[in-house]
Amino acid sequence: MTKVFKAKDPLRLWLQQTHAPICCCDHCFEIQTKGSSSPIETMMENAIAFARKNSYDDARWEFHREWPVHEYQADFVLLAPAFMIVIECDGHDYHERTKEQAAHDRKRDRAMTVSGITVLRYTGSEIWRNPFACAEQVISLALSMQVQHDLQATRP
Repeated sequence: MTKVFKAKDPLRLWLQQTHAPICCCDHCFEIQTKGSSSPIETMMENAIAFARKNSYDDARWEFHREWPVHEYQADFVLLAPAFMIVIECDGHDYHERTKEQAAHDRKRDRAMTVSGITVLRYTGSEIWRNPFACAEQVISLALSMQVQHDLQATRP
């Protein structure tokens, strides 16, 4: 289980209150304070945080950034007891779009999909154009998957 931020740590408390980060576990906090994310990742993170605050948010869900998934590192993950959604943000400034990179991304998506992980990949253009629409898609998919799981769990 992830370690939750300590309320006595003023920097973590400030991040939690002002920037509404997805997660304040030790792993995500270290990444946030290093500033290692790209501009589109920061936009996506803020949009997801906004969408979570302004729509139904299941307490069983955990959001993390730069999270290890198999031998890969996902930009973001939404973890739930019944499912996992990987969110990838592909910008030309940070992801070279050669044939090799595209092939690597497809291989990576297939490996995760075969494992039962849902992958949502957004281009930098999509995120720049409307990060909130991208975030709403993530939350809508998570809600749909949660409802399906809950319905199956109640069937005899």
